Amino acid sequence: MLLLLVLVCLSFGMDIRQAMDLLEEHPTLKSLEEERKVIRALPLTYRSYLNPTVSFQLGNFGTSTESYTKSPVYNFSYSQPIAPPSIRKGYVKLSELEENILTWRIESQRVSLRGELYRAFMHALYLRERIRVLEESLKLSSEVYSFVKRTYDLGETTKLDLFRAEREMKMAQWDLDLAKKEYAAALVELSYFTGRPVDSVDGDFFSLPEIKLRNLEDVPVLKVYKSSIESEGQRLVIERILSKPKWSLEALTEKVSDRSYGVRVGLSVELPLFYSRELEIIQRLSQREILTRQSETEELRLKALTGSQLEICSELKRQIDQLENNLVPEAQKELALALKSYRLKVITLLELSEVKRRYYELLSRRLELYLRYHQAFGELLKAGVVLWR
Repeated sequence: MLLLLVLVCLSFGMDIRQAMDLLEEHPTLKSLEEERKVIRALPLTYRSYLNPTVSFQLGNFGTSTESYTKSPVYNFSYSQPIAPPSIRKGYVKLSELEENILTWRIESQRVSLRGELYRAFMHALYLRERIRVLEESLKLSSEVYSFVKRTYDLGETTKLDLFRAEREMKMAQWDLDLAKKEYAAALVELSYFTGRPVDSVDGDFFSLPEIKLRNLEDVPVLKVYKSSIESEGQRLVIERILSKPKWSLEALTEKVSDRSYGVRVGLSVELPLFYSRELEIIQRLSQREILTRQSETEELRLKALTGSQLEICSELKRQIDQLENNLVPEAQKELALALKSYRLKVITLLELSEVKRRYYELLSRRLELYLRYHQAFGELLKAGVVLWR
């Protein structure tokens, strides 16, 4: 399926949906998935508290007159710690919470990459449309130059107009060459997200995406904070379990006479003269409070970002509508009239150049407004506050 998607992209140009699908293979997402193996092994941590202690003493040294070979082992002891019954369940629950954090971290990284990819993709589409505008400008400048040259050859215009027309044609060619280089560079930048070369992009640059806001509590980055706070609470529970006195079951074998040994069993407990794991508990409490405050700060930032970007999108939409419905059609009529008037020698080449300049400046302004709208939407998409269609 992935190979088929790549072949389609190479054959017809990559659209935004195909680019988003290829984003799933991004190394950042793959590396985060590898952390899941470590988290799933977290319940095994409790085993470290079950390691026994073994000790033994050998020989009869010093002032003893007994032979070493009679009873080489003088003393042997075995101590087995007794793990608290809830410690394993605590680590199992912690593992589940940590895996939930990872799931939302991956989703948060995914939406962030989507926002960056969307902005990069729309910038490439913008440059493609700019190339089309500049090609149209170059074509018109070439036609004007051809007309001026014919009239100059007939002695009906001045050499000054010929120089002006030639200069405008060359400048239009330079602008077009630069735009093509920028488009090629944008495709290289886009390949960072897709993981493979992008030869061209396909899509409707002038189609504005619908903004569907996500519930704020469902934003991935806030989900990460919420899950992290729950995880810190569970770590605090584990620390409090570990702070309790530790019990051990002991067995002791000791020499009581020549070639005879006695066996004793017993229980030992740690005396809580000093509070155990006090530092760790303070750290967990502090970290939970830090995460709570960071979550509140992030929520305020997202609210401010959403409000500001929605205002920008609303204003851009209003200006785009005015351009599409009024300014661009009027400018097209003005340019057509100016061309006709120049051919009829009603206006000068200087006046025609001014009309042409205003027209293509308006088209460039139109492209910039669409690009800024897409960039604002990409910013919302990166923050995870809007749903991707």
